[in-house]
Amino acid sequence: ALINYGTPSPIGGVIYDWGDCRSGAPLLAYLNGFKDPRISAYAFKATDPAVAGQYIGIRQGIDLKGDKTFYVNYSVPLADAAGGAYFAPGNQVGRGKIFTAAETWFLKAEAALFGYAGAGDAKTNYEMGVKTSMEEWGKSADYGAYIADDTSMEQPYSDPKNPVNNIPAGNAMLSTVTIKWNEADTQERKLERLMTQKWLALYPDGSEAWAEQRR
Repeated sequence: ALINYGTPSPIGGVIYDWGDCRSGAPLLAYLNGFKDPRISAYAFKATDPAVAGQYIGIRQGIDLKGDKTFYVNYSVPLADAAGGAYFAPGNQVGRGKIFTAAETWFLKAEAALFGYAGAGDAKTNYEMGVKTSMEEWGKSADYGAYIADDTSMEQPYSDPKNPVNNIPAGNAMLSTVTIKWNEADTQERKLERLMTQKWLALYPDGSEAWAEQRR
């Protein structure tokens, strides 16, 4: 289910007209680490000389050095889906995400993981959730290699403009979950994998993603 505003997205207005939003570091750390093809549909590359050409977000609550322009040239959010942009610069018919097929598959995967009758197979549902999300963003050609990746993990975060924000490799804050489903994993590990991919797929429905993180 989508909302078609018929006008530019109000979220796009905040991002592009006000200039007050930049991509979040956690989202891009996962997308970079997973070599996730959706990244080019979710954000613009940074233009700041310190990080030019990279997808790099900003950690929440950091010191802006008294001026929001300090990070203004880090990655700017984008939401350019295959069926039309949710928001993008100059987009005159913005959309809002309410509920998608990908979210349904991840809900079924979670239900299957916890043994609900009629939920099907957790692995199959999980993989369909990822595949459906890739299709939503026009990245289905990359699905096969992505879902078979059992080594890639969240990328460490490095902020060359203020190293106090760095989260280096091995830090307990970084997730070590990978993409490929592994039946040998614990239920907790499977749930982390499933919910990580669901969180990525929910973009740009930030309210739902935050609700999932809290629960």
